[in-house]
Amino acid sequence: MAEDQHPWVQQPGETREAYRAFRVYMLLGSGRSLKQATADLGLVGISNLGNWSTKNKWQARCAAYDSYVLTAEVDGYAAQMASVRSFHLEITQDLLTHLHGNMKLWKPGQDPSIRWTQALAVALKSQQQAMQLREESDKPNGVMEQIEKHLEHLAEG
Repeated sequence: MAEDQHPWVQQPGETREAYRAFRVYMLLGSGRSLKQATADLGLVGISNLGNWSTKNKWQARCAAYDSYVLTAEVDGYAAQMASVRSFHLEITQDLLTHLHGNMKLWKPGQDPSIRWTQALAVALKSQQQAMQLREESDKPNGVMEQIEKHLEHLAEG
């Protein structure tokens, strides 16, 4: 195997049939078994797969593949979370800038409308959540929906 080549690609000396069987086995995921691969391939006996598995180091190759996929998923998730966090902070900053600009229009002693107070509360909560953004559940936190809703109300008023 070349140093820059992933171990899950076809190996030197590995037949096309053995590699095809390996791919079926590998793509079964963490619960993979030779028995399941044999069934998926429509084969009668498991002996060829057992021999190929040992000869071509299927377990080590699958472990490398699983690790690679997991790393890619984690890296992708981290990048996505960073992007979401940046976007939330950008929207929050826009809202806070808008609120700050409009605060200058109020006369001393004049109370802002309840919409402005609510918008500020949402902006601050959004900022706090964006700074601590992490996966705690499968449910969206609704921050963007709240901000968009308040921005719509502000645009109407």
